[in-house]
Amino acid sequence: MDFLDELERLESIAYREQDPELALKEDVKSAMRQFSVNEGVLCDPNQEYLLKLGGPFDSPETVRSIANLSTVPKIYNASSTTDAADDDDDEEETARFIKVTATTRQALLTWVQPSGYEPLFIALSVARKALAADSMAPMLGIDTTMPQHRLNGEEALPRQDQYPVYYFFYGTLADTEVLRRHLDGDVPEGYYTLLPASITGGRVEMWGQYRALVDGSNQDSVVHGSAFLVQSAEHEERLRSYETLMYEVVRCRITIAATASEEERVVMGCTFRFVDEKLLGMSL
Repeated sequence: MDFLDELERLESIAYREQDPELALKEDVKSAMRQFSVNEGVLCDPNQEYLLKLGGPFDSPETVRSIANLSTVPKIYNASSTTDAADDDDDEEETARFIKVTATTRQALLTWVQPSGYEPLFIALSVARKALAADSMAPMLGIDTTMPQHRLNGEEALPRQDQYPVYYFFYGTLADTEVLRRHLDGDVPEGYYTLLPASITGGRVEMWGQYRALVDGSNQDSVVHGSAFLVQSAEHEERLRSYETLMYEVVRCRITIAATASEEERVVMGCTFRFVDEKLLGMSL
């Protein structure tokens, strides 16, 4: 995509006017997020940033060389229109960005510090996704380090880059109109189908007035909601952006209820878990 959802959200005045309730939710999450990061609660070396290319960081290849990255970062183009001196014409300004992790950001800042150059980094507020390939971690309600939960030659599913993949929704995303608004695009008929489903191993608490899934006290605890088949990495990234870094993607077993044409089935999928139960008691 040409423009990251995070940047679009910063300029979504018209959208916020159409949906003030959701705008309030975003404001609350933003304030809470800022407090948490400042307090060190959510310090994460995998936190992602946008780096604006320029100065000594003039290309992805240069950044790769300086930070000793294994691959060349992808470029994201952002454009905006500004008023020109001539009232009849507007000028379009284009900027180029790449994604970097917090670890890479720190390496770049250390390298550039003697020069006095100040690069522009923009923190991305997306739910973290880091599914292990050699274990079931992270998984809802399960300590994957325990012997009974270790893999015995089996493949950890779903994989980090597996698509399509089922997601379990238990809050506002379990609403077809919300999905349409955030996954807007050319999709086949029936794409936004939500299937009645449930998961075990979790429980839903309230974060202010919002629902937050956390690990349950036992594997018998059941949460009811909906299953949705995410078809692409782009749509998954939009969903992760919607949930923000107050949530993380974890594996879970999803039981999809029987329908007139299909029997009940259990699939391995993902859901969004609240990052830290200690934050649930904070006033919003």
